[in-house]
Amino acid sequence: MQKAYEPTVWKNKPSIDTPLNETNLNKLSQGVSEIDNRVITLDLTKFEKTDAQSCIKKIEYDKATGKFTITAVSGAQQVIDTMLEKLAVNFDYDPDTQQLIITLDDGTQKSVDLSALITQFEFVDSDIVYWTVGTDGKVKADIKNGSITGEKLQPNYLADITIQAENASASAMAAAKSATAAEESETAAAQSAESARVSAEQAGISADNASASATAAAGSETAAAQSAESAQTTSKHAEDLVEDVTQKLETGDFNGPPGIQGPKGDKGDKGDKGDKGDPGEKGDRGDSGVTVPINGLYSLAGDSEGNLWCYYTDGADAPQFSTDDNGNIYYITPDA
Repeated sequence: MQKAYEPTVWKNKPSIDTPLNETNLNKLSQGVSEIDNRVITLDLTKFEKTDAQSCIKKIEYDKATGKFTITAVSGAQQVIDTMLEKLAVNFDYDPDTQQLIITLDDGTQKSVDLSALITQFEFVDSDIVYWTVGTDGKVKADIKNGSITGEKLQPNYLADITIQAENASASAMAAAKSATAAEESETAAAQSAESARVSAEQAGISADNASASATAAAGSETAAAQSAESAQTTSKHAEDLVEDVTQKLETGDFNGPPGIQGPKGDKGDKGDKGDKGDPGEKGDRGDSGVTVPINGLYSLAGDSEGNLWCYYTDGADAPQFSTDDNGNIYYITPDA
């Protein structure tokens, strides 16, 4: 903490170095005020003497007894026993008495009996099981060879063994029968070999016949190839014909000129629809168009009386049409 006031060395007359003026007096007042503030702060923050009496003045430790002595400002003392003198500083083992001997810091000794822990368990061999102790101290149980009897087996497992023995006996009998059957099969195989030899001779004869048939088949193959080529040429001509007829249908080459249309009468009032009357007499046939001599094609033409005529090739099935109440005509496609 810095000083609150630096004193001024006053001088008497006739010296004029320390005049009693405003500057020196204000410096003195500011120093006194700062000291006053510090006194007030110290009074407010000081530690009361009564409270300080309980503060620790010193701490002493006795190594021999392991005790701490705490002395307060008031002179009061408090002793804390840490029992450090009771800490073990050495260990020893007496194999005769099976005891662990512990030496404490103060020289006293304590004995701990370990025999109860060492001899608590004992492993004894039986007629079936024996025990071994490994180098790692682990105990292992094992079964003596030939010591397991039928009464020690699980009932279902013993029954399974009995069934397996019976199955083995049955399998042995079946194997004996199979051996007899194998001998019979060997005899039959010898007979089959003789039959195969005879069949081989017959097969050689059949092979000669097959060779002759193959030569004849080669000639038939040549004829078949020629027939196929002819059929392909005919098919090409038919395709060209169909394509030509289709183009002429699209361009209207087969459509004949329409017939002469009669005079149109005056339109009368629309009356109620009556019953369908009998068909009228067939009018004169107009000039017909070109009829396509290909099965399945037809053409339509109207006459001067408003009749619609369908022309199709001779010998072909007539196309089917139907009408509705509105006068629409529908073509009925034949079933495939």
